[in-house]
Amino acid sequence: MFNKIVYIVIFFSVSLLATEVDMKQDGSYYRGEIKKTYTIKDGVLLIMDDMVGDISVVGEARSDIFVNETFRIKTYSETSAQKILLREQAKIIHRKDCLMVEGNNKSNKYYSSFAIKLPLKYSLDIKSSESDVDLSTLNGDVLIDVSAGDIAIHNVKGDISLKVSGGNIELDNCYGKTNLESTEGNIGIDGLDGEIYASTSSGDIDIYNFKGDGEVKTSGGDIEIVGLKGDVFKAETSGGDIDMDDIDIHMVANTSGGNINIRSANDDIKVYTSGGSIYARKVKGNLAGISHGGNIEVKNVFGLCTLTSIGGDIEVGTAYNNLNVVTSGGDINISGVFGFLIGESTGGDIQARKLKSTKIKNDKISLKTSGGDISLTLPDEYNADIDAEINYSRKNAGWEIDSEFPLKISKTKKSNKFYLNGKTSINKGGTPVSLYVIEGDIRIKREFND
Repeated sequence: MFNKIVYIVIFFSVSLLATEVDMKQDGSYYRGEIKKTYTIKDGVLLIMDDMVGDISVVGEARSDIFVNETFRIKTYSETSAQKILLREQAKIIHRKDCLMVEGNNKSNKYYSSFAIKLPLKYSLDIKSSESDVDLSTLNGDVLIDVSAGDIAIHNVKGDISLKVSGGNIELDNCYGKTNLESTEGNIGIDGLDGEIYASTSSGDIDIYNFKGDGEVKTSGGDIEIVGLKGDVFKAETSGGDIDMDDIDIHMVANTSGGNINIRSANDDIKVYTSGGSIYARKVKGNLAGISHGGNIEVKNVFGLCTLTSIGGDIEVGTAYNNLNVVTSGGDINISGVFGFLIGESTGGDIQARKLKSTKIKNDKISLKTSGGDISLTLPDEYNADIDAEINYSRKNAGWEIDSEFPLKISKTKKSNKFYLNGKTSINKGGTPVSLYVIEGDIRIKREFND
């Protein structure tokens, strides 16, 4: 059973209405509670300073503030527990524009926590050396600084600034400008409307259902973003992967040591990775991708697509607009392109297929490789001027130009170099098709449409 002491205090100069003290033995511990109720106006500030212990804050449709401080005390008697409870309780000061809660010292004899209920229109400022903080349902600004502990924020309308050195940050269904910083933990967001800046040194960042502009950074984790709308957003990680889906914003993503995966995007995307690959399934806007050390694979891209790989292959399914691809150490494989095509490889093969388009006027083709073969498929009704050339150093090297369109073949020699050239105009001509190979073969295929 609880032993209960109730103090009723009503002074004109003090807003404390009531204090209730409960004590109960719990095994070798005593569990004590101090409950205080204050009358205070909406739209002011709750300050909690020098806190130790978990903190729960809930906004409700009420005109007072309820503070429940709970102690778990290790001592030999109830009398001793009562003394510790009253001596170590937090100091609460009421001022005209705020309610201040000053925390107690950390001790191995007791542990305290706080459960607070306050009006909906309230702002909050918490500083703690060791606390898990859970906050829900407020219409006001929130400032929380915790050295060790997790922070969870739910249903807050107002600007939010959270900083934690040794814990995670979670946010859901919030509105306002948001600044999140964690040194050693993860950051998770599900439902946010506003601006955001979020950073963590060694954790992951997960963002779902975000509307607004922002920037997120992590030095040692992955980034996942699903459901993003706005104008401009930037994601950066030094040692992890970046996954994106349902992106309706101009997106810039950089990683120094991981892969980039784009499942679907409706706006322009720029991605860069120093040590991984790039995969994009569906991009409706423009796509620019650079990989230093990995492959690039794009299934469907509807805007201008520019891809560069240093040390990997490039594969494109269907490019509905113009395409520019360069690799210095791999192959290029283009299943279909409607717009112009520029492709260059140093040390690899190029395979490409031109698709018929009546909407794109400038659909020229320029393909170059210095250490592989070129295979190009053209539609039968394509109007083009073809210029194919092979540069080789040995006279009888055996390199060939094989074309299903009749070509005029010529051989020349310049400065100890041999050149095999094939030219023709197909249909009405006019669109330049330039194919250039050093020490390799060229094959031109003809595709008949049904």
